[in-house]
Amino acid sequence: MPIYTITAIDIRNTIVSKSMLAKVTEEYKKTEQDSTRTAGLESTLELCIGAKIMLRRNKSVEAGLVNGSVGTIVEFI
Repeated sequence: MPIYTITAIDIRNTIVSKSMLAKVTEEYKKTEQDSTRTAGLESTLELCIGAKIMLRRNKSVEAGLVNGSVGTIVEFI
């Protein structure tokens, strides 16, 4: 069974004032190399068909994609 390496894409979805943007950007860069700043989440995941996964934050409450939801990888597109 093939194992796929998936690179994380972290998105800042917070509104930051221009005066704070440089400081926030600098702090954000620190998380790229220090998983202790990302709640222990790594920058890459190794996954395969059948792997169990769990959401760690709400993505879409209306769709039931909430923190703690579990699933299984069924295919890669």
